[in-house]
Amino acid sequence: MLDRVREALFSTLGPGIADSYVLDLFAGSGSLGLEAMSRGAHFARLVEFDPKVIPTLTANVEALE
Repeated sequence: MLDRVREALFSTLGPGIADSYVLDLFAGSGSLGLEAMSRGAHFARLVEFDPKVIPTLTANVEALE
């Protein structure tokens, strides 16, 4: 997801993201779910089926704990 699209999404959601549960299907690098967590989401489930992307997704999640 492009940075500007993600920023527009979270600007629209505003404070409604706090304490929410997020489902990020086709997570890729995990940017959407991880951004939601950084903005106060209670939980994020990141789902990715492309085995080539899984190491990047895992590394990003581990890097941000």
